[in-house]
Amino acid sequence: MSFKKSLIILVMVFLFVIFIIITTEVLLRLKIRITEKGPSRYLDYGDVYKAGIDNWAKGGKLKEGFKGWVIDGYGGKVWWENNSDGFRSSREYTAYPPCGVLRILSMGDSFTAGYRVGQHETFSYLLERWLNDIYIKSEVLISDVEDPVKGFYYLNNYGYLFHPHVIILGITLGNDLTQAYIGLDPQGTYSIVTDGEDIKIVKNKFFDNTRFFQRLKKYEIPEGCLKQHKHTVKKRWMDIINLLQDNSMIFKRVMDRLSINKPQAIVSWFGEYTRPKLFDGVNGLGIYLNPYPSEIAIAYQRLFRILSAYESFCKTRGITLIITLFPQRFQIQQGDWEKTVQTYGLNETCFDTMLPNKVIMEFCRQKGLNCIDPTLKMQEQYEKIGKSLYLPKGDMHWNRLGHKAYFEAAREEFLEIIQRNKIRPTC
Repeated sequence: MSFKKSLIILVMVFLFVIFIIITTEVLLRLKIRITEKGPSRYLDYGDVYKAGIDNWAKGGKLKEGFKGWVIDGYGGKVWWENNSDGFRSSREYTAYPPCGVLRILSMGDSFTAGYRVGQHETFSYLLERWLNDIYIKSEVLISDVEDPVKGFYYLNNYGYLFHPHVIILGITLGNDLTQAYIGLDPQGTYSIVTDGEDIKIVKNKFFDNTRFFQRLKKYEIPEGCLKQHKHTVKKRWMDIINLLQDNSMIFKRVMDRLSINKPQAIVSWFGEYTRPKLFDGVNGLGIYLNPYPSEIAIAYQRLFRILSAYESFCKTRGITLIITLFPQRFQIQQGDWEKTVQTYGLNETCFDTMLPNKVIMEFCRQKGLNCIDPTLKMQEQYEKIGKSLYLPKGDMHWNRLGHKAYFEAAREEFLEIIQRNKIRPTC
């Protein structure tokens, strides 16, 4: 075959490949456009959630009676169902637990709610099924309360009406410390007050969320804890890859699939990567500074104040409180920490990725609180299975494997606390 004929064939093959790529791209975009406009559009977490700080259901912040398919973070869908009170459950719950049934109220943010995981894949559902199998008939009520401060308001006004024997309070490392800092600020959302021997929480009338948000933006990671970002050849290639992902549906889907188990840095609440903030509701980098700054110390004081309020509230009502930590992805997956250091240009010597765990668990030890830290066991499970326990695209939330890993890491401690407190409901 002559060189000219070979060249013509190569050009024709190249043009054919380009035609296939363009055709596929057009069809993908057309499919997405039709899907987004039509009745088959998949809903997202915001669709299952009651927006507004004052908008509560009896079961928390989830919409009462919601049923539908919700996107799962991988381009697919998961089934989501809330009961008529706003608990994530297909069952209804009476004000008092049935005869001989252990009732657990599982409270927390989107981790507890099961962000983008299926109805029967949340750690709370797995715990309920396990307790039913090995211990006693149990029911775990899943309540999304956003953060511990709003959660205490919910417990005061709604949650205790369901008379749980046990309350599991999830603390997400990062944003829950930020939320405690905001919520209990003198100019923040809530105030804790003493009512005789009881502790209650009241909502402040005048709270400017926008002004407070602007204030948070002023607190930054210290200059000495950041390195100079260098625009290397590798960085330029990443810019090209990001550009292709933003503009090509085919490339985006291929890269999403390839990157599922690759190291990823958590995105920023502020979209800031060259000068990360001290308080960030997503990556929470400020709380990992060692030593931590004075404003972070104030955040811990406010968190501990609200945790003490929970303990007092539960103690006066005969409820067993269990506080549990939800670790960040870079605490579990070493590669994610290395990627975070690279992405944000961090000086590693300034950080201790286990420091928040140590601080909170020491507070629990001193106060005699029931606290569970699953971080080290989740690290072991991640290393064992070699698959990411978190959602892709720098998301901070667990995927279904993460929920399962958390459940397996914490279940024995849950049972030990329940048995130690001799919680066996009778008629």
